[in-house]
Amino acid sequence: MLSGGYYEPILAIIPDEDKIGQIKKLSQLVKKLTGTQPQGMWLAERVWEPHLPSSLSDAGMKYVIVDDTHFKYAGLDDSELDGYYIAEEIGKMLKVFPSSKYLRYSIPFKDVAETIDFLKGFCDQSAYPVIVYADDAEKFGMWPGTFELCYNQAWLSNFFESMLKCYDFIRTVHFADVLREIASKGNVYLPTASYAEMMEWALPARATVELQDFEKKLKTDGLSEKYGAFVRGGFWRNFLSKYPESNNIHKKMLWVDEKIKRASSNLITGKQKALLDRATDEKRKGQCNDSYWHGVFGGLYLNHLRTAIYEHLITAETLIDQATHQNSNWIDVEKMDFDRDGNEELLVETPQMNISISPSRGGSIFEIDCKAIAFNFLNTMARREEPYHRKILEKLTLKPSDDSTASIHDLVLTKEEGLERLLNYDWYRRTFLIDHFLRADTTLDSFAACDYAEQGDFIDKPFELKSRKNENEVKIILWRHGQVWAGERWCSVHLKKEIIVPNNKASFAVRYTIINNHPSEIPIWFGTECNLSMLDGESDDRYYIIEGREISPRKLSSKHYLNDITGFGVEDRYLKVKCEFRLSETADLWLFPIHTVSLSEAGFEKVYQSSVLMPQWKSVLSPGDCMKFDLSFTISAL
Repeated sequence: MLSGGYYEPILAIIPDEDKIGQIKKLSQLVKKLTGTQPQGMWLAERVWEPHLPSSLSDAGMKYVIVDDTHFKYAGLDDSELDGYYIAEEIGKMLKVFPSSKYLRYSIPFKDVAETIDFLKGFCDQSAYPVIVYADDAEKFGMWPGTFELCYNQAWLSNFFESMLKCYDFIRTVHFADVLREIASKGNVYLPTASYAEMMEWALPARATVELQDFEKKLKTDGLSEKYGAFVRGGFWRNFLSKYPESNNIHKKMLWVDEKIKRASSNLITGKQKALLDRATDEKRKGQCNDSYWHGVFGGLYLNHLRTAIYEHLITAETLIDQATHQNSNWIDVEKMDFDRDGNEELLVETPQMNISISPSRGGSIFEIDCKAIAFNFLNTMARREEPYHRKILEKLTLKPSDDSTASIHDLVLTKEEGLERLLNYDWYRRTFLIDHFLRADTTLDSFAACDYAEQGDFIDKPFELKSRKNENEVKIILWRHGQVWAGERWCSVHLKKEIIVPNNKASFAVRYTIINNHPSEIPIWFGTECNLSMLDGESDDRYYIIEGREISPRKLSSKHYLNDITGFGVEDRYLKVKCEFRLSETADLWLFPIHTVSLSEAGFEKVYQSSVLMPQWKSVLSPGDCMKFDLSFTISAL
């Protein structure tokens, strides 16, 4: 029986005390259920970093299983991978077993006889050769086509029967038996690695395409077998830079960890400690790895997975609130480099909600948490180019070349037609209060496709910030002296937005002021983009609401251009919540969905990420003139 991280985290990216805590939690459960104390563990996604032997050893582990690929990156070849090695970090040791890539790809995808022949050949390598097969159970019935193969076509029972017939020279043994009876093959220092496909996915899209093309060339030239071990992809942590949304989840987890540590240093009662223990467990649930990366399984692009992580992290924050705040109305303001990018963010926390603001990225709000339902309304995802999109554009649908079942890495199916029309890419992150200056010929369709000319330099540029807090509210002032392109010239424009957050309800108010600092009059078409992620755009129980009128269809996946609007929002009967916007000045309103096209084990698919609600105003400003309007946002229970 193996141990591992209880909530299946990527151990390398979580605090050491959580590495140890996660492993010990699973080890205790295994001991309780089986009476056996596990000595080794499964490493989630085989993401290895050289510092892991220290904390894994401290968690009571004697051995771990990683891919043979890791050893080949260290310079070893197949003839040297017939046992186990010892990894070491600051004197703490851990045995490492290489799991055979051949077996991972042949079981259950090749004919049983081929796998048996491979094992027979392996047995001739040394006196006591050890080969490891360790893999995910999904390929025995859950991956496309594998249920038919494993059970209806009896691959699995045929394999077991064949293994039994070979028992005179092939035996299955426990890892503990190997450690007891066979000496290690010496020390090894493995580089940072995961399985080959994971490291390919971690690269930027352009680099992934170049790597794929290079590997094809090596294969065509007959050089892959000899030199393939020297060709490798990226580093797992690069998912955090490739996808800002992943980095937001990770840094949210680290922020919760920091808040628990702060609160623990001021503990007074046993009740407080119990609350923080529960918060720690919720935080560790929020470390589950699937939402942090994207490969062939949807992962980060699947909004329900991200939602589950945020639910646990926000629940942890609420428990911390209960342990640290004695009254029901309070407000905390923290200025810090939340996402660790060298720029400070502003975090505002109340009993009802969290609001996170990025002055360096257009003064936009990048997180709005409703604590009552542990939900982040800005759990959005921008549309980005992925390497597999070229297969859609080339109208390629890959299927097995014969009646065999393809590996999940080779099998790609399309779930619906017309996905190529959704391959639009965003150049900015989809957040809240994104300040747009539009050209006169911009249309709803062109804007929704991100195929328009932005006339201002406000969206991804830094704003100045100052904030003032009293016992009832915090007032945040963001401003930028920027430029707007008008005709054939850049014109100086001052934009200010004042955000007021009260401590007694889930709402905030925004006042916009736009001033023409140019010596001549300029036309202004301004809109503030607000994204809301409500999990599903097609369901009838989630829909737009417009004050004073009905729209059809009203699903969140629909697109609308409305005039003379002062009140609008979204109702979600599933979450039992309503998000309402109120405007001080009538506005035109654009509503449209953001869909990504991603890849999962079921094939290419459209995934709803958010709905854009963008009120907009037009004016011609004389020198020194300004336009002002107020916007309020309120979350209430249904």
